[in-house]
Amino acid sequence: MPTLIGHVTQERYEQIVTRAREPAELRTRSPFQLGDLALEREPIQPSPPRRGRRHRAFPLL
Repeated sequence: MPTLIGHVTQERYEQIVTRAREPAELRTRSPFQLGDLALEREPIQPSPPRRGRRHRAFPLL
């Protein structure tokens, strides 16, 4: 009798996991890939120095 994991055989479970990895990895990588491409196209520009003003979130900096 085949080993069941949930309602599927172990062989089918392994197939499902293998197929599910690609979309999961793609979803994880996609935002970073898009961000990298966007930064290549339009790099972050240094902000102009602030005179005497400190951001309220960083009062000691």
